[in-house]
Amino acid sequence: MVLLTNSSESVDDIGMHLLDESVPLRSIAPRPTVAMTAAQLQPFVGEYALAPTFVLTVTREGDKLFTQATNQSRFRLWPAPDGSFALRAVAASVRFERDSAGRVQTLILAQNGRSQAAARR
Repeated sequence: MVLLTNSSESVDDIGMHLLDESVPLRSIAPRPTVAMTAAQLQPFVGEYALAPTFVLTVTREGDKLFTQATNQSRFRLWPAPDGSFALRAVAASVRFERDSAGRVQTLILAQNGRSQAAARR
């Protein structure tokens, strides 16, 4: 059997369950989210460069925020109670830092045990 995934999360439990139905599937609890208005999300919209040729573009559609990295798929950012944003499609989160005037200037991407800062363009 071959089990393919596009997630950084382990799928071992799925493979084992397909081989033996008595092996339980692990439960993944959804991360808690909070509601934010379009006006609250608007300050995060922009381009954030992780490298000269690798940019995270943050867009808004109504009261939903999305991010898309250069040459990658677009993913929704889900607002979390702690002020960060969770991605549900991959094991990652994003938080934004503001300057002394309150303007969003930096995106911090946390993924695979490391955090990377991306400056706003």
